[in-house]
Amino acid sequence: MTLRARIVISVLLVAAIAGLVLSFSLFKEDTSTPTVHDTAITSFEPPTGSHVLRQGLIAYQLDPIYTGVLFVDGMEIPPEELEPTALTNQIGYAPAKDKVTGVLKPGKHTATAEFWLRSKSRDSSRSFSWSFFVT
Repeated sequence: MTLRARIVISVLLVAAIAGLVLSFSLFKEDTSTPTVHDTAITSFEPPTGSHVLRQGLIAYQLDPIYTGVLFVDGMEIPPEELEPTALTNQIGYAPAKDKVTGVLKPGKHTATAEFWLRSKSRDSSRSFSWSFFVT
């Protein structure tokens, strides 16, 4: 191998390593917890940006004067697939292979709570979304 070839290979190798280091240093995972400005939602899980198991509970809790539905990755969860929970007015779902979403694949997922006053129709609904990662 000639001296010129060694120099070119060395420069390319250094550039590749520098590119790798730069790409890892620029990556920033969003782990901020969203502020829920709507008092109708009292809690939600999993926390925004958290890493959870693919069968973990996805849920939100509402003030008792509200009702709602849950979406996972844009798919509305049918009422018969919602999980009974110990908390009052909590809407929860545990993904599984025999359910509408199937087992969640590793990666980023988004849950959306759509809710409305029990005394009104769904046409007056509001929504809140949060994201988490399945490992």
